Amino acid sequence: MTTLLFVRHGETDWNRQGRFQGSQDIPLNEDGRAQARRLAAAWNEGGDVLVSSPLSRARETAEILSAALGLPLRNTDTRLAERSYGAGEGLTMAERNERFNDGAVPGIEPPEALRFRALNFLESVTLEHPGRRVVAVSHGGFINAVLSLVSEGYLGSGKTFLGNASVTTLALSASGWSVVSVGVSFEAPVL
Repeated sequence: MTTLLFVRHGETDWNRQGRFQGSQDIPLNEDGRAQARRLAAAWNEGGDVLVSSPLSRARETAEILSAALGLPLRNTDTRLAERSYGAGEGLTMAERNERFNDGAVPGIEPPEALRFRALNFLESVTLEHPGRRVVAVSHGGFINAVLSLVSEGYLGSGKTFLGNASVTTLALSASGWSVVSVGVSFEAPVL
């Protein structure tokens, strides 16, 4: 069975401040690096392939997992990048609502484009990695788009909370992709 394990990147300063990061290349903060190390130390999910978003917060999380698991980071994949929030990037929700009170944020990636990227990524995993365990380090918005697709809208943005360094697992069977678990923390306790 093909299994897809999505890892949301560790924390950044903008996560802590509640700012939309989107396509901005915001690095992990020290807590985010510690989250990734704890996840790597507690990882019991195995893996055959490791891929990552090219954004540094995801890539560094993947590099920490790679070293701990002895699993090389094969490449970065732009399809795994976070949704672009256009002119809303860098703003908190309150700031965004104040600045764009009609809800129209210039330059935001349309939901259809995000769904297309998500579907395209799922199809590539299906075709390129049958029967393997694929670990994909990505972002909350992208993972929620995948969850919405697979669950036909039952899960996803506004419905599903994904903590930093959490793992969401999907499995592929003859009937298609299904959700196994959402936003599970495998972090080892701090000693």
